[in-house]
Amino acid sequence: MMSGYVDDRPASCPTSGACRYQVLPRDGGWCVAVNGCRTEALPRRKAERLARALQVQADRLNHRPAARR
Repeated sequence: MMSGYVDDRPASCPTSGACRYQVLPRDGGWCVAVNGCRTEALPRRKAERLARALQVQADRLNHRPAARR
């Protein structure tokens, strides 16, 4: 699949709760990772803030009540 093109696969996370954003160490800093995909190296506080924001968005998309605060 090329970037920017839509295919027939649904864009959803597995129901087992595998869509959890994590902050992991990386050469030169920290990165945000989910399902094996990682961002570039960032300062730790910035990576933590990004992971929280992305997790809230993902939870809202999946209609989880905890994200509605």
